[in-house]
Amino acid sequence: MLYEMRLVGLAMDPFNNTPIVILKHRDPENLEASGEAGAAKPEPLSAGISADHPGAEGKSLQDIPKEDRILPIWIGESEAQAIATELLGVGVPRPMTHDLLKSMITSLGGTVGRVVVTELKDNTFYAVIDITTGDGEVLSIDARPSDAMALAIRCGAQIFVDAKVMEDTYNNESAPKVKQDDADDFNADKWEQMVEQLSGQSVKKYQQ
Repeated sequence: MLYEMRLVGLAMDPFNNTPIVILKHRDPENLEASGEAGAAKPEPLSAGISADHPGAEGKSLQDIPKEDRILPIWIGESEAQAIATELLGVGVPRPMTHDLLKSMITSLGGTVGRVVVTELKDNTFYAVIDITTGDGEVLSIDARPSDAMALAIRCGAQIFVDAKVMEDTYNNESAPKVKQDDADDFNADKWEQMVEQLSGQSVKKYQQ
């Protein structure tokens, strides 16, 4: 079973100062009603979420309403910058790595259909990128979740998480930590501050 997710935010793990990307369960019915179905863009997290990690307060995955289920994943600084600059709409004078990857796929007649976070093993998340070739063949390419999501938001592709990954994360006390302050509405200023914190320089350096 797969959960469809939306990328809703970036945060910093307070314990090791590592970037975290936050995914939230996507409710197809609510999205269709609001006309947002198929959109790969940030969505506010529910105000009812409170946790230092998904399984906090002794709650299991089944105790959490589907619309409030989140998945935080550790990512690297460069991938956090790639995600943030894309969602902030920051133009770059030359293609970044994920822009190049998108151009190569489309130039060869392929499309990115979806990305799937498939496994959590030894506190490491695994993912695949499903690419449909010009001949209609579907290729599942092994990838880090951070790279997969940076590509997905550029291609408007769907993001899924295997149900076992969700269950394992909620039962794992070593899972990435998320503060309540990070579970708020999308805020461009906050994302810009995140990029500046990671790079030590202004996000303006990415602009054309």
